[in-house]
Amino acid sequence: MSYRRAWMLINSLKQGFSEAVTVSSTGGAGGGGARVTSFGAGLIRQYRTLEREVGRLGAQRLTDIVPHVIVKAPRADHAGKKQLAKKILQRAEKIS
Repeated sequence: MSYRRAWMLINSLKQGFSEAVTVSSTGGAGGGGARVTSFGAGLIRQYRTLEREVGRLGAQRLTDIVPHVIVKAPRADHAGKKQLAKKILQRAEKIS
């Protein structure tokens, strides 16, 4: 991710929350920088938890769907679909 993109995302977060997500310091001899606040760290934890939960739910739903996918003639693109289906089923087994 580019430096500019990162700062744009941070500014977007600053505008979206009533509490500070990061605290920045100006440059100088030691250089400037930014650190994540405790609120920001909590936000990151909540996001990662949500990400895992959505991944589990998606894998569970796809486990029911994948067996019904029809693969007709063997073509190059079907190999990719079979590999994807295999990965989904393996992930679902790990979660269960």
